[in-house]
Amino acid sequence: MAGPLLFVLLFVLLFFFVGEDALDNGQFKQALQLCTKLLKKQEDHAIVKALMGLAYVRMDKKQEALQHADEARLMKPTDEETLQALTYTYKPLNRRKGPLLW
Repeated sequence: MAGPLLFVLLFVLLFFFVGEDALDNGQFKQALQLCTKLLKKQEDHAIVKALMGLAYVRMDKKQEALQHADEARLMKPTDEETLQALTYTYKPLNRRKGPLLW
């Protein structure tokens, strides 16, 4: 149990205090680096994949954005934060409708 709890604490500290600011301030590479570090610890977190998709969208790297967003979507997330990040990722990619969404 300590492993998942430690991961969640690391995620909160790294991303919400540093990574969210990085996304908001246009420091997309820094946000991607933080997400990559988190995925190395545990790779099955939809929120991290969704946020990577959002960072890539803001960097205008559409293929990478779509790849990460689709990986997150396939995990069938239900939390509001992940769904919101996916919405913000898919919208500029014109992927709001169709069979690729839930």
